[in-house]
Amino acid sequence: MTTYAIQCGRLPQLSVLELEAVLPRFGVRPESTRMQREIYSFTSVKPLLDEQVQSLQASLGGTIRIIELCRTTSDTSQVAEICTKLATELFDGAVGKLTVGVSVWNDADTHLRPFDVARTLKRGMVSAGASLRFVTAAQNGMHLSTAQLIHNKLAWLAGDRTDTSRALELCAIHVDGAWQIGHTLTGQNINSYTKRDFGIPVPDAESGMLPPKLAQIMLNIALHDLKLDDVLVYDPFCGNGRVVLEARLLGLPSVGSDIVERKTNATQENLKWLQREYPQASTEPATSATSWVGDATDAKSFAPAVALAGKLKRTVVIVAEPFLGKPLRTELPESGRESWLAELATLYTSFFEAVLQEKQVVTRLLVVFPRAKVAASENNEAGLYEHMIDTLDRFGYSHQRLFCYDRPDSFVRRDLVELSPTT
Repeated sequence: MTTYAIQCGRLPQLSVLELEAVLPRFGVRPESTRMQREIYSFTSVKPLLDEQVQSLQASLGGTIRIIELCRTTSDTSQVAEICTKLATELFDGAVGKLTVGVSVWNDADTHLRPFDVARTLKRGMVSAGASLRFVTAAQNGMHLSTAQLIHNKLAWLAGDRTDTSRALELCAIHVDGAWQIGHTLTGQNINSYTKRDFGIPVPDAESGMLPPKLAQIMLNIALHDLKLDDVLVYDPFCGNGRVVLEARLLGLPSVGSDIVERKTNATQENLKWLQREYPQASTEPATSATSWVGDATDAKSFAPAVALAGKLKRTVVIVAEPFLGKPLRTELPESGRESWLAELATLYTSFFEAVLQEKQVVTRLLVVFPRAKVAASENNEAGLYEHMIDTLDRFGYSHQRLFCYDRPDSFVRRDLVELSPTT
C-alpha cells in the first residue's frame, strides 16, 4: 500500500470531485481517504509509476501538488530527524549542491515551523559531507508556493521534465494527532495555465472568461465513468474554444459551435496555436472541421457533431458554459430577479429542448448555470438551476448540481450541473 497526499486548489471540494473522477483511469481506487483543510490523502494498493504520477498531475486542473507519504510519527520532536533520514535516502549519494524545500501543514498548534526542520536537516546532512541549500516559504509561511517549486526545480512539473535528482521538497502534514512525512513528486505547471489563459492568439473578453483550469476540471468530472475512447466532446457555446482546446490536451477529439462566426473563427485560430505549442494534443478532427456557426437552441446546429460521432463510433458528451447573462457590476436588485431568471431560462430551455432531439447520441452534459447575488433580500441569490428544475424534470432529464464555483468579488457564481437525457 502506498499513501499519497494531494494539495488541493482554492476550492478543495471541487479538487477532490475532479481527482476522484480521474483516479480510476489510472487504475487507482482510493482507499482510506481523508480530507484536512486543503490536503486530501488516500492509499493505493499499487504504487503509481513515475510516468503515471506525472500524467495524473498534468490531467488535473484542481491539484497543486502530489506528495508521496512514507513516514509517520505522533512525536513532533521526531519530525525533523525523520525528514533528515528521508532526505538522505532520497538523494542516495547525489553529489554537488543539493537543494531542499520544506513545507509544513498543521491542523493544530504544534509549534513546528519549516525553519525548525530545515535547521536540523542542515546540521545532520552537512555533518555527513553534503553541500546544502534550503528553501522555505516566503514571509515565514508554512509551505512553499508553486512558483517556488518551479523556480527551485523541487518537483517534476507537467510539461517540464527538469532533472530533480539534486533537489526535493520535504512535506510534514499533521492530521488527527499524527505527522505524516513525505516528499513532493509533482507540482502544477502554473506557467502552462497562464500561457493557455493569456497567451492564446484570439482571446475573447466577452465569452472567454472560463479559465483553463475550470474547463479542465469540468471535462474530467463530465467523463468520470466513461471510456475516453468512446467519447467526442462537443461545446455548442464554444466562444473562443476554451473547452475544445482543453479537451484536445486530454487527448480527446473535440468540436464546438457558436452563433457568432467571429468566435468559431477564433476557436480555429486558437486550436492552430495549441497544436504548435502542445504537439501532444489530439489533432482529431482537422482544424477546419473543429468549429462551425450554429444556434445552440436549434438541433440542426448539432448535425456536424452527430455526424462526426457516428464516423468515429463515439457518443457525444456536451461540456459548456452558455451565456451567463449581462455582466453584473453590482448585486442584482430584487426588482430585477424575475426578469433576469426569465431571460436566461428562455435560452437554456430552448437549448435543452434541442438536445432531446439527439438524445440517442448525446449521453451526458455538464453545463454551467449562473447564480447571481441579489441585493437586500432574504433570499440573497437567484439560481437559474433551481428556477429550471421543474422544466428539466418535465423534459425527462436526470440532473444533479455538483458544485458551485465562484471567484472572489464576483457577483455571478457558476453552478456545475450534470445532466443526462433519458432515452
